[in-house]
Amino acid sequence: MTYPFAFMTNVYTIPENRGEGIGGQLITKVNAWSKEQNNEFIIVWPSETSIDFYKRYGYHHCNESMEF
Repeated sequence: MTYPFAFMTNVYTIPENRGEGIGGQLITKVNAWSKEQNNEFIIVWPSETSIDFYKRYGYHHCNESMEF
């Protein structure tokens, strides 16, 4: 049995507000909501500069998808 998943895109903190914890608060809420929805996973395509941010919140690289 598979569960639904979430797709998150085009989410960022504007540069002048970075470092204030806004992104961390947002991703914490998104992760909690996704668990409440019984999503199997959340897909994100991070920019090079946001990879470490997502890793701090439990995200990891996945090599399973393919596209045509």
